Amino acid sequence: MLERITKKLSKRGLRVAVIKQSDKTADLDEKEKDTYRLIQAGAKTAAFYSSNQAVLFLKNRKDIWEIIRIIEQLGNPQIILVEGANDPKINKIRIGEKPNRENTIYTYDGDFKVLMNIILKEM
Repeated sequence: MLERITKKLSKRGLRVAVIKQSDKTADLDEKEKDTYRLIQAGAKTAAFYSSNQAVLFLKNRKDIWEIIRIIEQLGNPQIILVEGANDPKINKIRIGEKPNRENTIYTYDGDFKVLMNIILKEM
């Protein structure tokens, strides 16, 4: 669903950023790579960039608002979508049989057009 929403907003010309929040550890870097070794050597932040992409590795845990501020500074998005948001200050759209949580603004009932209208209104 998040992919579909992102695609629709991007086609409208909006700058979209996405955060995937999870309780799992993300091992995105490989042990034999330079960025992994540099972080293991003590770097708190490492960046990899090439002609077509950039990746930022932050060694220390950040709360969701710190991540949002970093994304705002780096990418100047018009909207940031957070999948799995637990923070009660972040508006939520309930999809499926998930429990209704604080700041749930809409429960998706299968009507994608209504969902998109709510997202655009919230912007």
